Amino acid sequence: MSEKQVYNLKIDTELRDLLPPLTHDEFKQLEDNLVKDGCQNPLFVWRGFIADGHNRYIICQKHKIPFAIAELGFDDKSEVMRWMIDGQLGRRNLSPIQRVAVTEKYRPVFEEKAKENQGTRNDLNIPPNSGASDIKIRNRDNETERQLAKLANVGHTAYHQAKTILDSDNEEVKQKVLSGDMSINAGYNVIKPKKEVENHNVHTQVHEDSKIENKPILKEPKTRKCLKCKQEKLISEFAENSDFCNECMKHINAPVIDNSYIDTSTEVGKVIKDLKTPKVAADYIIVKDELLSIKNSIQEMIEAANERIFDRYNLPNKMTQEDKDNAIIYMNQLSGEILKLKNKIEKIKIKGEN
Repeated sequence: MSEKQVYNLKIDTELRDLLPPLTHDEFKQLEDNLVKDGCQNPLFVWRGFIADGHNRYIICQKHKIPFAIAELGFDDKSEVMRWMIDGQLGRRNLSPIQRVAVTEKYRPVFEEKAKENQGTRNDLNIPPNSGASDIKIRNRDNETERQLAKLANVGHTAYHQAKTILDSDNEEVKQKVLSGDMSINAGYNVIKPKKEVENHNVHTQVHEDSKIENKPILKEPKTRKCLKCKQEKLISEFAENSDFCNECMKHINAPVIDNSYIDTSTEVGKVIKDLKTPKVAADYIIVKDELLSIKNSIQEMIEAANERIFDRYNLPNKMTQEDKDNAIIYMNQLSGEILKLKNKIEKIKIKGEN
């Protein structure tokens, strides 16, 4: 780490815009803290470009506040982007749907790697623009989405639904989901019928074109293995993009297992700041499903924390006693917040009860 001074650093717009901007209030609070206490943590740079600390850099330049820098040793920008997303998803207070919006900016990198991986397979002789080629691309896109969902720590079904809303031109649904008036599951169900018709028409056209041109059509699988009952069943017995069969979904409420995510936007920070949609869609909320979704999202966060502490970063081998003490304090704080929430729920008076 370098000595503190007012460095002149380079800004890569792709790295700068990778993450949602701070709101006006958040930026003002950060500015007040830096002016009062100075810049305590280093800015991370890669080959002279800022990777972490764009907002601090602007403020430090404005007020001539010295800061230290730490150099990242990654070989290419895609590795820097992965490091930025991984760190920010865990550090910033982003809602799950914001995590999807952030992670989507990393999609081109994943798609490029998927193409490279597919280049080693023996299906490269499939003619382009054929039915087989179309299915191959869809399979590749599906795998890319699964990898992105894993990076965002969001279930694949919820990720797919969130992205569908994110890409939709239905601004009313977007805003309702963003404001919390409509769950992702409800928003997706509003948009989905139109989407399914479009997909059906595209697939039909590809099929007809292939017949006319005498091109081979690679048949899609007719069955899928349910992750719950472990049985191989017909595709028709599954909901779209679901890994659970319809029968199992009745018992485990699978349609909403990851659907507590209630924000969406391409420019997340801007939309959150400017949103003025009134809350008018409470009827879309199903209490039982919403509570189960909340429970599952918290459970996922706990599992992700466990994996980051003990597996991915092996933090116990790097911890000082102070780090351990802080970790215990943080866990106690979280436990306390959950207990407060539990106590508030226990005090709820149910209609009709004395």
